Amino acid sequence: MELYVYYQARCELSQEIQAMVHAMQAALSNQHKVHTSFKRRPHPRDERYTWMEVYTDADDGFQAALEKAAEAAGIGRLIDGERHTEVFVDVLCA
Repeated sequence: MELYVYYQARCELSQEIQAMVHAMQAALSNQHKVHTSFKRRPHPRDERYTWMEVYTDADDGFQAALEKAAEAAGIGRLIDGERHTEVFVDVLCA
C-alpha cells in the first residue's frame, strides 16, 4: 500500500516543516520499515507551498501510526488547513 499525504503551509515555514517531517519520516521508516519521500510543488501559490509526504510498502495498520506520529510531531500547528491522505494499492493483472 502507498500513502500520499498533502497539505499547504506558508513559505516562511519551509525549513521548520522540512526538519520536522524528515525526523518523523526517519522514525517511521525505522519502526515500520516503510520507504519515504518528501516533496513540494516547485512554485508557491498565495505565498504557500503544497507539500507531499509519500510512504510506500506500508501495511494495513500504518495509516493510524502515521496519524499519531504527525500529531506528536506537531505538524498541524504549521500547516494551513487539513492533511489530506490518499491511499493506493497495487493492481495485480492476470
